[in-house]
Amino acid sequence: MEKVAAKVPSWEFMFTADSGKLKAAGLNPRQRKYLLLWTERYRQGRDLHMIKTSGKRK
Repeated sequence: MEKVAAKVPSWEFMFTADSGKLKAAGLNPRQRKYLLLWTERYRQGRDLHMIKTSGKRK
């Protein structure tokens, strides 16, 4: 996630950016989808939780 954080300049950018802006910032499709999903869940007031990753996908 640190790689993504370096590409997102501010909280305001994160909450106002669409997929095109995130792509221009250098995020790949999986990163964009993840970020947009979780920002939308936050906006809806849903209970957020950490998702454990199982490692590299094959």
